[in-house]
Amino acid sequence: MGRAKALSIHYDLLAMEGLLMKGDAKLFGTTPTGRDGEDESSFYFFCNSLLSSRMETGLTSNTGFYDEDVNMYLVYLLRSLFQAEELVRRSRFVELRDTDLYIRINRTPSIRERFDCYRLTADHLLLLVSLFESLPAWLSPDQALGRSRSYYSFAGIFAS
Repeated sequence: MGRAKALSIHYDLLAMEGLLMKGDAKLFGTTPTGRDGEDESSFYFFCNSLLSSRMETGLTSNTGFYDEDVNMYLVYLLRSLFQAEELVRRSRFVELRDTDLYIRINRTPSIRERFDCYRLTADHLLLLVSLFESLPAWLSPDQALGRSRSYYSFAGIFAS
């Protein structure tokens, strides 16, 4: 499965599941205005790259529904790959094996932490399938997409 197709599937899932909660952009570091002194050029680079890629593959924004919020989510997700603190924070919540995730969720009393486990694991699978094309040998791209769909759905339950 191509990168554009995998991104398109996850892009639609994020919008449909309503996973973009107010304030989530703050989880990824600076805001687009660069108020905390960080260079804004990385935000614009990822934004332009994402939008250009979508246009080149025929997946233009706002075709089936209003989805600029998903564009911003993906831009911040891509940008977070270059922020060491964010990578460390995200790595605390990611469980690639569904049994490990199930055990962790059942041991976690915090609803926000459950939400983070599901959403960040789904994000991780999205990046592995679409951007890096690097999955563990025991996980096929179709399985990863199926799991990430489920994880985004579960995260949506905890977000409401």
